[in-house]
Amino acid sequence: MKTPTNSILTLNGGSSSIKFSFYKKEESLQQLFYGEMENIGLDDTRISCINRVTGEKYTAGVKAVDHAVAATVITDWLERQKGFGPVKAIGHRKAEPCRVQSSRQSRIRPAGYFGDKP
Repeated sequence: MKTPTNSILTLNGGSSSIKFSFYKKEESLQQLFYGEMENIGLDDTRISCINRVTGEKYTAGVKAVDHAVAATVITDWLERQKGFGPVKAIGHRKAEPCRVQSSRQSRIRPAGYFGDKP
């Protein structure tokens, strides 16, 4: 699969979870990957992801003490997926007290990013 040039990453951050989807835009939107991390900050934190390109499903227990660690785990998974590439736009929603301050944020924010200030 060719790496999409028009792609969108959506993020939904809750108080103890992050859900995400990655789409490519051609004539219409096509969802390539999606998943969620649940119970962030608890002993039973889990990530569940699906790569719709390959059909691969991934589920694992992880140690994510906060949303920054969870975002890093999600970013690592996305970067390993065939078909993942530059993000053209990001749509997000966050619920307080979701605070993501990660050194990786700058890697997923394209020039011209508009949204909440970090």
